[in-house]
Amino acid sequence: LEDSAARSEVIEHYAPDGKKIRVGYIKLPSFYLDMEAASAGRSDYRSTTKDVEAILKDFSKKSIDIVVLDLAKNGGGSLTEAIDCTG
Repeated sequence: LEDSAARSEVIEHYAPDGKKIRVGYIKLPSFYLDMEAASAGRSDYRSTTKDVEAILKDFSKKSIDIVVLDLAKNGGGSLTEAIDCTG
């Protein structure tokens, strides 16, 4: 699960007019869900949707201007998570 987990970083970029832009970059290698923990009713289960939501909340605190969601090497995974995360 850790190898498939969402990762993020903040990249500072300068626009042609010289304005600094803070880009929130999220790499998402797959859509994942800890089904065992979720079906057991645990609230701390890992999922794409929960992890991306936490990243976006963190980006909000950091005054990010643009968010990029990188799905280039995403091999798929949980259809439910793909729908929930992107919907």
